[in-house]
Amino acid sequence: ASLSFNFRLGHSSVCNIIKESCCAIWQALQPEYDKSPDSPQDWMKNSDDLEKIWNFSNCI
Repeated sequence: ASLSFNFRLGHSSVCNIIKESCCAIWQALQPEYDKSPDSPQDWMKNSDDLEKIWNFSNCI
């Protein structure tokens, strides 16, 4: 079953609702969770954390 059928909405309405919801979630969470490192030390910390947590070395 599709979302359109489950909620008795048109396909384009469901597409618009999903698009708007994703944009709102991105705008709310991006500043907190998708920050780019500002300094070389921040890049190295990210690399070290990646290796510690996931045992996955990273080349920067």
